[in-house]
Amino acid sequence: MTKKPPQRMIPLDRTKALELARQRPGYRGICAQCGCSDFNACTGLGFLEDESCSWANHKQTLCSNPECITKARGPQMMRA
Repeated sequence: MTKKPPQRMIPLDRTKALELARQRPGYRGICAQCGCSDFNACTGLGFLEDESCSWANHKQTLCSNPECITKARGPQMMRA
């Protein structure tokens, strides 16, 4: 019998999820900028009323929230 790999735990609380993402950079499934996940997605903030964010990268470490994308790019990437 083969052992299943342990499942990763993603906290539902955004603050705890963001702490985890910052402690372990590249943690898949939590946005490193706001702490959202598949279980607690961003709503509003430039989205339609019933629309939520999605993953902006294949690593699932950045959501499509415009504020998160701007933070991730940093000031050197922002256009005047």
